[in-house]
Amino acid sequence: MMSISVFAGSTGLSVKALRFYDERGLLRPAAVDPVTGYRSYSASQLRDARTIRVLRAAGMPLEAIGRALAEPDTIGELLRSHRARLDEERRLQDRALALALSAEQPPREPEILTRKVGATHFAAVVHEVETELADEDVEASNDEASALLGRLYRALEESGNLPVGGFWTGMPLTGSAGPFRLRLAWPVATPASVSVDGLEVVCGTLPARTEAFLQGAPDGTDQLEGLSGGPLPDPRWIALAELCEASGVEPDELRQSSTGTDENDWRVEYAVTIG
Repeated sequence: MMSISVFAGSTGLSVKALRFYDERGLLRPAAVDPVTGYRSYSASQLRDARTIRVLRAAGMPLEAIGRALAEPDTIGELLRSHRARLDEERRLQDRALALALSAEQPPREPEILTRKVGATHFAAVVHEVETELADEDVEASNDEASALLGRLYRALEESGNLPVGGFWTGMPLTGSAGPFRLRLAWPVATPASVSVDGLEVVCGTLPARTEAFLQGAPDGTDQLEGLSGGPLPDPRWIALAELCEASGVEPDELRQSSTGTDENDWRVEYAVTIG
């Protein structure tokens, strides 16, 4: 049997690390003195200690290492899955480095315009979205939003108050922490009064107003889709927010709309009320 200090020197794992792995159940000592509490390790544990060091150096999480030690037959599967995750992380890192290096070039400032807009009647369905969605949940949330808009459109159609333009997504810029309460809105010709079973529907009128807006095709900048916490904010939205702040305007909603059917004619617009 080896004392913890001898075992640490033999394996390259510090005494602190050995105590940590003991607490996590990855590498428990072969014996613990009931009086002094001193830990002792056997020679047969050197192999597990080496495996832990190798897998930790490869960046494998502790949970997977525990499974690899408990079920040696699964180590190949665990390593292949881990390698796939690392490859994806490296691709994201390369994209992030390229984006950071591109920041050395002076940015092309988007053109922000203003316009007068008359009163706009609308009907909207509320769509709650968590502030931090897992990658696999983003597409599902978008599909749900499309389905909600479709249900609202059909309800408006049945009421005889068909939408008179493309929909917009109203994103709150004020409020407390928690899920985003997006308003998926259709503009209509006359004040709406419609309901949809099981959904929260808001009908109202945006008053005559002055809007600051910008629009255009995506500029091709990588927004790092796949990044934890979601993609980066659109530089155009950043420019619009900076304009509002510099002007002393605090809009309560950002309205985003889009047109086009494919990447060749896709256009996005951001608009906020400034007066």
